[in-house]
Amino acid sequence: MAAGLFYVYTDPGTVDEAEFHDWYDHEHGPARLSVPGLGPAYRYRALDELKPAWLALYELDRPEVIESPEYKALSAKASDRDKSVGARLATLDRRVYEQISEDGSPVGRPAPVILAVAMSVPEGSEDDLAAWYTEEHIPMLLKVPGWRRIRRFRLTRALDAPGPGVPTFLSVHELAGPEVLEDPGFLAASGRPLVAPVWFIVEGDSLVFNTNSQTAKGRALARDPRASMCVDEEEPPYAFVQVQGEAELSEDPAELLRTATVIAARYMGGDRAEEFGKRNAVPGELVVRLRPVKVLANFDITG
Repeated sequence: MAAGLFYVYTDPGTVDEAEFHDWYDHEHGPARLSVPGLGPAYRYRALDELKPAWLALYELDRPEVIESPEYKALSAKASDRDKSVGARLATLDRRVYEQISEDGSPVGRPAPVILAVAMSVPEGSEDDLAAWYTEEHIPMLLKVPGWRRIRRFRLTRALDAPGPGVPTFLSVHELAGPEVLEDPGFLAASGRPLVAPVWFIVEGDSLVFNTNSQTAKGRALARDPRASMCVDEEEPPYAFVQVQGEAELSEDPAELLRTATVIAARYMGGDRAEEFGKRNAVPGELVVRLRPVKVLANFDITG
């Protein structure tokens, strides 16, 4: 039987926050942890200041625990305070999920920070979503320093908002800290544009630079060769050239050393070109050739 997750959003509404936490920590939560097969549990506060601000995660031995007589009996045994606080909550959104995969290693109990991502996909696209997670997204994320564990779940029941509006799939990412979300590797894995400075040269019809295959831009180019490069002039009348194109990657050692040396000569001078060329032409580095498909330019922005 697959493990489950009881996923509960709450917002205090008109309940005093101190009372809300006292109720949750000393009455509401402990009562639920008395149910066989339910627990441990962890509470989190949203870092993005969006509402609902509070999330509780209850581990389940199996999703059916929420259907057990012991869980159903909780409402009948609720105290007056339990009923009063519950009635004044602005949000109570309870979802039951079945675990479908687990990758990585736990950061500890509880994880200091989690990233919860809920989504639905068009009918017939579930296999494509699973393949993307398994073959691309999860491996990229687990290479990000501090990204410890990723669990994926499928919705089995929504207690408070039945119907198609509740996302079908949930992924819970356990992180070492909030700074993990600023890592370039996460930005690349999340599909957001990645911007990074490079040393480059122009050879024939291509712009050429070097990067390590395991950097965020190296991994991004291996996944999708489309890229843009922008060169600007920071003095009046100000100017820029933007080159959009597709990158070709090479690991040829001789070409790597040659391009690294020529690039070094441009930026460090001929007397240090060999030194920096050897330093930058090491195993794992790539030669990247960006072949333009579109060029935008303005050589007199102030004019």
